[in-house]
Amino acid sequence: MSDDRGIRENITPEEATRVVSSLLEREQGLEAFVRFQRLLPPDRAEVFTQLSDEHRERLTTNLSAPEMAGLIEYLNADEAVAFAELIGPSLLPHILDVVSPDVSADILKGIDAEVAATAISQMDTGTEVATLLEYKDDEAGGLMSPEFVALYEKMTVSEAMTFIRQWAAEYSSEEIAQAFVVDKDGILRGSIGLARLVLARPHQLVSLIMDSQVISVTTETDQKEVVRLVERYHLHWIPVTDDAGKLLGIIVVENIIRSR
Repeated sequence: MSDDRGIRENITPEEATRVVSSLLEREQGLEAFVRFQRLLPPDRAEVFTQLSDEHRERLTTNLSAPEMAGLIEYLNADEAVAFAELIGPSLLPHILDVVSPDVSADILKGIDAEVAATAISQMDTGTEVATLLEYKDDEAGGLMSPEFVALYEKMTVSEAMTFIRQWAAEYSSEEIAQAFVVDKDGILRGSIGLARLVLARPHQLVSLIMDSQVISVTTETDQKEVVRLVERYHLHWIPVTDDAGKLLGIIVVENIIRSR
């Protein structure tokens, strides 16, 4: 099969890069974009990083803001910063408002300080992201996302499910698998999987079916310790608290791996 033909679902990123590059060389930008969009998000990100600077710029002109944000989510920190510099300061605040706050913070730390300050002032999520900038990159606070589902321990299962649906709609999230349980002061008390909630009786209290043995870290926990806990206990998420135990955010392990 020649490079001129359609990209198969099982095509390798290396093959896809050759196809997209060839089309761009022949001034077939729209076709290159269509082929690029057929790839799965992780492969799309890998192909993008393998393109020349000129081809990246030409491909970017066809991407919408949500598509740019989706691409950034799968780039590592250095590549995300390079992409942010490529799209320019006028569009940057709109893109950063769409990506997850922890990714936005990583990008803002890596770009010109004046450009970053201007972007924050123009972002709807600027205050939230600015808080993350206060933490060191190699500590849990610098790795966490402030977007998480926190259920009040006195909620019933029915109330919790309603809350989760509302939260998902507000944050445009379709990937909720875990919720965390807090008391009236926001202190972390436990965690509960969505599957357990779905199977529980509607009038049961969340506090009676949650897992109270939660492994957590504080904002100052070193990244090496976070990795040790992940590997030892096979974790997918780690809640992050302040010194008093108040839940501030979560670390999504997949995001740590992706950013490396």
